[in-house]
Amino acid sequence: MADTINYLEFRLIGPFAVFNRNGDNITPVGAKHQALLALLLLSPDMSRSRRWLEDKLWSRSGGDQASTSLRQALSKLRKSSPELSEILTTDRASVSLDSGRVARDLDDPTRVSGAELDLLEGLDARDVEFEDWLRQERATFAKRISSAPQRKSPGLGISCVINLHSPGADALGGEILADAIGSGIAEQVRAWRSNKASTDFLPGLPSDIEIACNVLERGGKTNVYLKVIYLPTGRILHSRLHEIGTLSNVLNSSEPVAALIFDVADRVVSQIPLVMDNNRPEVRATAMSRLGMYRLFSFEAEGMDEAETLFRQAHEIDPNPVYLAWRSFTHVAQLIERTNSDSDAAREQSIETAYRALEQGRENSLVLSLIGQVRMMAMQDTEGGMELAKQALSLNPANAFAWSTCAFAHMRAGNLETALRYSQLGRRVARFSPFRQWWEVNHCVISLACNRLDDAIIAGEAAARTAPALRPAHRHLVALYAQKGDFEKAKDSIRALERVETGFSLDRFLNDDRYPVATIRAHGLLKPARSLL
Repeated sequence: MADTINYLEFRLIGPFAVFNRNGDNITPVGAKHQALLALLLLSPDMSRSRRWLEDKLWSRSGGDQASTSLRQALSKLRKSSPELSEILTTDRASVSLDSGRVARDLDDPTRVSGAELDLLEGLDARDVEFEDWLRQERATFAKRISSAPQRKSPGLGISCVINLHSPGADALGGEILADAIGSGIAEQVRAWRSNKASTDFLPGLPSDIEIACNVLERGGKTNVYLKVIYLPTGRILHSRLHEIGTLSNVLNSSEPVAALIFDVADRVVSQIPLVMDNNRPEVRATAMSRLGMYRLFSFEAEGMDEAETLFRQAHEIDPNPVYLAWRSFTHVAQLIERTNSDSDAAREQSIETAYRALEQGRENSLVLSLIGQVRMMAMQDTEGGMELAKQALSLNPANAFAWSTCAFAHMRAGNLETALRYSQLGRRVARFSPFRQWWEVNHCVISLACNRLDDAIIAGEAAARTAPALRPAHRHLVALYAQKGDFEKAKDSIRALERVETGFSLDRFLNDDRYPVATIRAHGLLKPARSLL
């Protein structure tokens, strides 16, 4: 097994690439240099004679010239990276790589099985002998793919490790915290969890992510140093010291603890497509879904169309029910924004996709949260949405989406103070999210429903600052500023809408019953805005 501290990761499936233990790309420049490493990596014991290498890369040069070219190439490889230099061994007759410090994607059965990329894709060393060798290697690789068992990837392996660093340090609190972060990751990415680190997470499959929770009691308070590591390279995905107070804060998932869990899980998920092999279906699907979320929360017509496509493609690659839930939720957003010409078809598609998501994802808090919104918005089922939100919170009290869904359900049920309290909690839990404009604009709507206009303005302004093109925030601010008599700010919001919304006009805002300002209209806030005409 490769040295887990100083080994290098070589990717031969697809374009050639080299990464160090921190996940930095240290691929050498130049096709000849890459080809030289590839020849060694695919050779028995990762060693070849100098003569053999010269024949493959400089076959049209004379013997002396070929030897000189090889020496120069080896010298440049050493100079390009100290880490490459450390694993490169040469003598007068041969050249070798230290196989104990080399990790190849070819040795990972999950990457080989069903691989869609070619071996050493795009590598051209401009030598006929190398081309013949590469053609044979690709044929061998193709046979290996066709004969490999088409085993479905079990998803990411997540292991949790607890380390106590002082007498009386609370192991239970650390274990609950690490497991909650792992659960938050597994809601968004297909994954399996283990309560201990192991060389093989499942037989023949290595663990991917380790959540190390280092617990220290200091001054009567529990401090936790959290470190999340991508094990194959040792790259640190998150590391920070957190003060969590007492065990009861963890057991009750207090607001600061919930915010910590939600934030760390989301940060780790956002890095998965950057550090892991995109040949794995769960990694490619994660990349698509993250991009889909950015497009969705723009609430622009084209962005939501693109989001729906991305979520659909993610589910085709990796049939995780969370992508069905996001698709269903996207259709609801399109209904609210009225960007779909056939609203009945969009509603039916949202409902059909919601049922499929629930059938497959009943134990996923994020799925329940999103489908709870669908139940209320597409099916007008407030009680059903409330029930799903409660189930989501029971599964994961650190799920900010669940708090938002629960807040909306209480608003629709007339429990306004409860709705406001839950909405405030959700936005604080999600305060570091790259999509925090969603919670801010929701809090703006709920504050308006509670006649807390100053709070609604604060939340609306926060949403607009986070996402300047967010049309729902500007729409509410037009009405709220007008209600407060601040017509200059209302005009600023109108100008913002004119910039980001094609076809916007104040007349349409005030008089078109199809324009998406239902909450503003229901609370009589269009009348003050008429003074702006």
